Order: sequence, then structure tokens, then C-alpha cells
Amino acid sequence: MLISKDLLYKYIFYIYFLLLPLVAGLEAFSEGSNKIYNGIFLIVFLVAIFDIYRRSFIDKYLFLFFIFVLSLFVANSLVYALNISSEYNPNILEGLVVGSRALLLLFVTYFTFLLVRHGVLQQSDFIYVASFLVLSMVFGQLFGQSDTLVVQGEGNEFALHGLTGHVAITASILLSVLPILLVYSSKSKLSLIILFFCFLAIIFTFRRSAWLILFILGSLHLYMMYFKINTDAYQKLKVMVFIMSGIVGIVLFALLNQGVLDAILTRLEDLNLSEGGTGAGRSIFWGVLWAYIFDQPLLNFIFGNGYGFIQGLLDSKIGSAIGAHNDWLDILLSFGIFPLILFAVMLVVLVAYSFQKNRASGYLLGYCVISIAVLSMTTGGVFDTYFAFLHATIGFVLALQHNQEETSQA
Repeated sequence: MLISKDLLYKYIFYIYFLLLPLVAGLEAFSEGSNKIYNGIFLIVFLVAIFDIYRRSFIDKYLFLFFIFVLSLFVANSLVYALNISSEYNPNILEGLVVGSRALLLLFVTYFTFLLVRHGVLQQSDFIYVASFLVLSMVFGQLFGQSDTLVVQGEGNEFALHGLTGHVAITASILLSVLPILLVYSSKSKLSLIILFFCFLAIIFTFRRSAWLILFILGSLHLYMMYFKINTDAYQKLKVMVFIMSGIVGIVLFALLNQGVLDAILTRLEDLNLSEGGTGAGRSIFWGVLWAYIFDQPLLNFIFGNGYGFIQGLLDSKIGSAIGAHNDWLDILLSFGIFPLILFAVMLVVLVAYSFQKNRASGYLLGYCVISIAVLSMTTGGVFDTYFAFLHATIGFVLALQHNQEETSQA
């Protein structure tokens, strides 16, 4: 062979993530580009995993993830096999697409896990990829000739302008890299510089959920830096000054640019859909969905109503075919109670792993869990493939902890 298999798999890891911003951009022009991209790498990762897998590298979280994905496919099929699909025309093919996206994220997590276990990927690889993703989001947006150069997610045309008339940088990709940049900002100058750009870009996505995660993780990390993380005083002071100066600079920029300030205030003010705002209206449609949970037949509570049911229900109730903006409601109403329980257990297992001996990896995993928890409750879409780097980070941390356990036992 011209190159070793390990190097080939490392290239595959890089290629997948380096092309992700381009795919996000193409999504604005061709809705099928993301599906084609996902389908190709679903096969690539599957072949690679079978080839890399040499020993019994079984992890509790990865096993639960596999059972969760399997339960999505089973529930999607049973809804039609048992003839219990609702009158709101759920789509079995779209249900398969959702299951396939979750399967791809499982493969990304496991592929990363195996590469780190074999020493093919190092911490520096993740910092390099995270840096590229942030810079590609920022500079791609700045130098794009079209407002539709970068979108937030599949089919979200309204996200092109953040509902404010301002172009939105892809929030999902930026949020995916935020945990690893935060944790390694005190150890890598590159991470620290890129972290500032990531902060800035997240603010200018004009996504309220992104702002919330940025505030929670940023505040928590500053607390951890000064009271928990074992870093010398000079390094802590440097990180603190850098972050605070960046925040002050962003605030001053917003204050001096009336259009930006108005856009931010608009996003904070128009939260209520019933009052004519363009906000989420979660208080309206969450109530509708919550009430339906207790009115549906038992078989639908167990196996779900099929994917696409929520849009049909909300269209009939409030005149808007909108998604749940909540993964818990999405999973329960579309795929039933068993996948929902598995999803909850997966998060519990990650929380337990975050309390392992190695603090740095524990904090990193904890930040990933917080991101997933907030996203799953406020926006949904945790299993959107634009969050792939977040899942890869989880695979990275799990592999690190397994490697450290083996080293300590040797």
C-alpha cells in the first residue's frame, strides 16, 4: 500500500469534518447534498470500523447508543406493521432517514473511539479540526457572495437570516467544537485564539439556544478554571484576560453598531408566537404536544406515531407545520417510550463517566453532556449530523478514559 491503514483512517476522519462546512453551504442550494454526503460516509465508516475492530472494544455508552438506534428503526417499522400510524400522515421513509442520521453519528463516535484507542488520533488532531471548522464558518460567512452560503441545518431556510435580516453562521457546527476549545484553551494557544472566534461567531448566529449554551458553558468553565482545574496562576490569568477582553470587545461592537444591537434585542424580545413574534412559540406547541401524550392510544405511547406526525398534529392545531423543538417530545411521540428511556440512560452513563479520575476528560465530557441536554430540551436536533464533532468528542473522551484505565492497571 502507498499509505498505511492507520494513516488512511486518519485522513478519512479529517476529510469527513473538513468537508462538513462545504456540505452545509451546499444545503442551501440542494437539499439532497447532505443526505448523499451522509450516505457515502455511512458506508465508509462501517467498512472502516469492521476493519479496525480487532479486540473486544465494547463500551457501555456505545452499546446503549447502538440499542437506541436499533429501537428507532424497530419503532418506525412497527408503527406501520401494526397499522397504528396516526391520521396526520407520518412518513416511514423520513423515519428511516432520521434513524440513518443517528446511525451515522454512532459510527462517527465509534470510529473516533477506535482511532484514539489505537493511538491514530491525538488531542492535537481534534484541536486542528475544531480550529478549521470555526475558521471556515467565520471566513466562509464573511467572504460569501450570497446570503445563502451557510445555513444552520437541513431545510431551515429561515435560519439563513436568523429571523432578523442578518445572516446566521452555522450554529450547530460551532456548538459542536465549543467544549473541546474551552477545555484545551489553557493548554494550547491555538485553542485560545480559536475560542475567541468561536465565541464571536456563536453570538452572530443570532440563535438563542446557542447563546444559552455559550453562557452556561462559558460561566461554568471560568468557575472551573479558577477553583477546580489544576492550572498555574499565570495561565489562568492569561485565559481570563483574553476571554474578558473578547467579551468587552463584542459588547462594544454591538453597542456601536445599531443594526447588530437591534437584531440581538429583537431576538430576545420576540419570544411569544401568539403575540406576533417570530420566536419559537414553545409555550404554545409544547402544550399541545404534552396534552396529546396522555390522549393517545397505549400502543402509540409504546411504539410512537411515526416520524412526521408532530408536524401534522401542530399544523391541524395551530396552523403551523413546525417541529417539536425538543428531542424528548420528538422521540416519545414519533418513536415511543423505549427509545426515550434509552436516550435518558445514555445521558446518565455519560454523566457517570464525567466523574472519572481524569479531570480534564471529565470536564470535557461534562460540557458535552450539558450541550446535549440544553439542545435536546430547547431546539431538538441533537442527532442532526452537523453535530457530528460533538459526538466525535464523546468518542475521544471515552477512548482516553479506557486507555488511562489500562495504563493504570499495567
